[in-house]
Amino acid sequence: MRNLFSTRRIGLTVCSGFCCFLATGCGGSSGGYATNADDARQAVEGALSTWRKGAKPDQLASSAPPVHPVDFQWQAGQVLESYRIVGEEPSVGDASKRFSVSLSLANSKGEINTQYVVVGRDPIWVYRDEDYARLLNMDNNPRPPSKRGRR
Repeated sequence: MRNLFSTRRIGLTVCSGFCCFLATGCGGSSGGYATNADDARQAVEGALSTWRKGAKPDQLASSAPPVHPVDFQWQAGQVLESYRIVGEEPSVGDASKRFSVSLSLANSKGEINTQYVVVGRDPIWVYRDEDYARLLNMDNNPRPPSKRGRR
């Protein structure tokens, strides 16, 4: 039951992020909601630093500009021991900024190499690459299997 609640909460977070993403992008050119590389890097740094301190993702919503991190492992309660921002990656046709990051999680073997995607200016959304891909492919994401075997 708890896993179903967590899945729904993650789904609601991703959906609300997508709605905000669409709302910020309705003003014409993509330059209207694109953040610059320095602000994007600061948003990733701030989000990961907040996670490492043990805080919840919604704590950054009151910053200026507001930052909304979306990371499935953070939202599931994983503990971040350390991180290293490796560098900025080229964006793929959209107004986002991408950063390669190495994460060390508690109770995990070795480092996890992933990317974070930053979208928006006010607010700024910081998505783990897997969460961003799930957001963009909402219609093609299968429903997670039920633990009880129901359909």
